[in-house]
Amino acid sequence: MIIDILKEAFLGSMSSMWTVIKIVIPLMIAIEIIKELNLLSKICGIFKPLTRLLKVSETTILPLFSGLFLVWYMVQDL
Repeated sequence: MIIDILKEAFLGSMSSMWTVIKIVIPLMIAIEIIKELNLLSKICGIFKPLTRLLKVSETTILPLFSGLFLVWYMVQDL
């Protein structure tokens, strides 16, 4: 009985971890490529009116959109 509970918890944790890994690693690679190609300032410049409206710094737009797409992906995966 306890073994079954631990097995189910372990498998559920591994499944959740795999889902996060599938999203986070490609996202980190994409962000590093964007930084290396100096595209971050251009992308942030495009969304400057939105950042002013939200009263956040220009560089926060990339993590903000990343989080939105992550949530959208997770909802679509259900």
